Amino acid sequence: MMAPGTFVRGGTELMGYRLLERSRASGSRVLAVAGEREQQLILRSLPEVATAYPRGQHRVVPAVGHAWNAEAPDVFARMVRSHVNGHGLPEQLVVPAGRPPRVH
Repeated sequence: MMAPGTFVRGGTELMGYRLLERSRASGSRVLAVAGEREQQLILRSLPEVATAYPRGQHRVVPAVGHAWNAEAPDVFARMVRSHVNGHGLPEQLVVPAGRPPRVH
């Protein structure tokens, strides 16, 4: 069991995350993905993470939550394979409403 103070300190660190300014100089392809039923903090962070990198993208997987990779392992495997190989992402990964896709 975790001490309450430790839990609060960990949460404070997580809530205060900042992306490094040097992320903008990265040549890496970054894909930020979460389940549609994930916590709002995580969902709101997806476009922030993606736009911090010149080659960043963000997507959500409909009808799944925090452990979406276990809820939809076939989609997860196809996503990883596609992203690593530089191919198009599986159609199950969608751009959140109101956010235009970034494709690189």
